Amino acid sequence: MDFFKKWNPGTLFQHPDTPGNIFKNQGTSQTMHVYKKDAHTRMQTRLVSGSLWAMGGKAATSLLGLAANFLLARILSPDALGAYFLGFSIVGMGVTLGSLGLQQTVVRLVAEHMSSNRIRLVRKILKKALLLALLGGLLTAFVLVVGPGKWVARELLSSNLLANAIPLLSVLIIFTILQLILAECFRGFNDILQATIFGGLVSTTLTTCFFFLFWISLKSVNLSMVLTACLLAWAISVTTGGLRLFFKTRSPIQAAPTSPAPALWPIAWPNWITTITFFMITQADIFILGIFRPDHVVALYGAAVKLVLLVTMPLMIVNAVVPPLIAEQYFKGKGRELETSLRRIATWSAVPALGTLVMFLIFGKNILSLVYGEYYTQAYGIVRILALGQCVNVCAGSCGMALQMTGHQNIMMKISLCCGVLMILLSLILARAFGPFGSACAAGISLIVQNIAMLLLVKKHLGISTQIQPGILIKDIRNMIRARSAQQTASSASTSIPTIRPGDPS
Repeated sequence: MDFFKKWNPGTLFQHPDTPGNIFKNQGTSQTMHVYKKDAHTRMQTRLVSGSLWAMGGKAATSLLGLAANFLLARILSPDALGAYFLGFSIVGMGVTLGSLGLQQTVVRLVAEHMSSNRIRLVRKILKKALLLALLGGLLTAFVLVVGPGKWVARELLSSNLLANAIPLLSVLIIFTILQLILAECFRGFNDILQATIFGGLVSTTLTTCFFFLFWISLKSVNLSMVLTACLLAWAISVTTGGLRLFFKTRSPIQAAPTSPAPALWPIAWPNWITTITFFMITQADIFILGIFRPDHVVALYGAAVKLVLLVTMPLMIVNAVVPPLIAEQYFKGKGRELETSLRRIATWSAVPALGTLVMFLIFGKNILSLVYGEYYTQAYGIVRILALGQCVNVCAGSCGMALQMTGHQNIMMKISLCCGVLMILLSLILARAFGPFGSACAAGISLIVQNIAMLLLVKKHLGISTQIQPGILIKDIRNMIRARSAQQTASSASTSIPTIRPGDPS
């Protein structure tokens, strides 16, 4: 213990000009080699640690979400469940409009300024972002309630259940926006654990518990009761997350900054447009389907969409970890290291995604029956189409995130606008002609086109690639086997060496 108290490992990685550097008599090159190696090790450690937390949180959230859908399919009628899915599409649209593109903006600015420990400046950024998010949520909710919300539900979607739920949905939009921005604040600090907890794990856990209580204790459950339970869960999540963020940033570690907090809107608005168009690609299909088909058909499509989220879960985990790392590595000029890390992550993420795709192709009907019930096995063809499109999305890697985190948000905005228009046009044509299968084809085609465009422009403007590289997987597996063999050999050699004790004859 005395040895560890006296030894300070921090001196090993000091800059060569720093007094007390133990390598100062051995030349600068060796010192810088050790320093760079340590920096690379720290980045890999952050990636692994963050990925583990994100993987655990996303896995738990996805499983709880499936459990919640399992319960909803049993406590709500197909018409009410279809209205529920449509309602959350409206919430998603409201969150997209009301969040003002602050998610990626907060991550980038917090990560950039925390690298120099400017905590007071970061605290100003957080206050400004949360205030803007609250104002955006209030304005969006107000417009939904007094504006076209009920008209869209009754006249366009032909759902009186949904029209009666508009006030609850509007309040849910406010809390969802705040939850989203709070999670991104933690992500900017590279605190992936708390970003995962307060970004959906708490609210999903509570809603699942509420639905289970409804299932075992009530004979009749309506849509308003379900949405009220969701609202309570989101409110608890936002309150606890806000308190945790306050305590995390209340102790400044430097003097007050000499400059005010940077303007958020010039960075946020291209991200806002991108988020809106991305919503069109991911949510407009179910909304447009609701125009041409009744609620019980929408329920089939919504069930398939929720199930296919399991395919994209690896990419969701990756995109929960890499944004601050992309910003740091790119602005430090470490493009090659960044490309290697992103391609390695994409390759390993594709393995479980492809495995899930194969599972859906073989056992899709059984899974749908188990999760939702026999009626929902009709969505098997929809699941296959959507899963194929999402597999392409995972194999492309974090190309969109790379553009947004490196100051190329305007390019990402243009890609998203074009693909959003394509998605709406295809959905209007195919959903009317082929119903949910047409909507699935429109979603898959638009997603594939978007990923191809992003990959090409990431290569053009950043000079890197983010898609999978099978050779990396083979190399990593070979290295793991060799390391395991070397470890076993060393262990065998150490046990075969006889131990000589004092007093034993030589």
